[in-house]
Amino acid sequence: MVNEQAHMLLVSRARITGDLRSDVARAVEVIGGWEWLSGAETVLVKPNYNSAHPPPGSTATDFLRAVLLLLREHGAEKLIVGESTSQLNHRKVMEQAGVFHVTQELDVPVVVFDEDGWENVTVGGQYLKRVKLTRTLRRVDRVVYLCCPKAHHAAQFTGSLKLGMGFVSNWRRTLWHFRHLQEKIADLNLVLKPDLIVADMRRTFIAGGPATGELREPDLLLASRNRVAIDVEAIRIIQSFPGHSLPDEAGTVTQIARATELGLGPGEGMTYQSVEV
Repeated sequence: MVNEQAHMLLVSRARITGDLRSDVARAVEVIGGWEWLSGAETVLVKPNYNSAHPPPGSTATDFLRAVLLLLREHGAEKLIVGESTSQLNHRKVMEQAGVFHVTQELDVPVVVFDEDGWENVTVGGQYLKRVKLTRTLRRVDRVVYLCCPKAHHAAQFTGSLKLGMGFVSNWRRTLWHFRHLQEKIADLNLVLKPDLIVADMRRTFIAGGPATGELREPDLLLASRNRVAIDVEAIRIIQSFPGHSLPDEAGTVTQIARATELGLGPGEGMTYQSVEV
């Protein structure tokens, strides 16, 4: 039996079989299963709908549906899907992406963070001292990330670390792009603690991104409880394709290097473990 600390450093790679719900379940079971849901009254599911571009530009609706069903099956008493897009009309973006079709079918409420309001939070990072985060975070017990890792023209890469930017008020995160974007992404994660990350890498952009780019199809799902671990694994998958736009070493991607420096990755004498299922 793998202990809790080891589980936090596991990343599973599940090959797609045609039964997406089963594939997600296998990926999560390998990293310790669903025990962390015990006692959770409200679970916030944070997908990636920065825009309504088709996957991997945004979270695939079949992926969203599969995870919501599994969370409910394993004890989540109340589910919420929450998001803030890069557009002015957030609900329109989410409607175009098909989010409401899924959530209405499953009777899961959607919270648009901009409508719920923001609160000041002290980060205390070198590059990010304070931030305005959605109030929704303090009203939930657990947080699940659904990301679609890919290359990003401004941040080199976008995965679970960058997904947290969706919790930040829109105009403020826009300003981050002008200076030290990747360092601020890492610093932000000092005040974010997702309980589970599941990544859809059936399709990915190896260059360009995040909305459109050079497309490849790894046909993989990843799962982990550690943001740096899953992002490193996703970067390595992208690096396996000739013509990718990322650095040769995952650890030299600035947001990964900064997050590791902040202790968000493995400690001394600890390493990630990737398991294919």
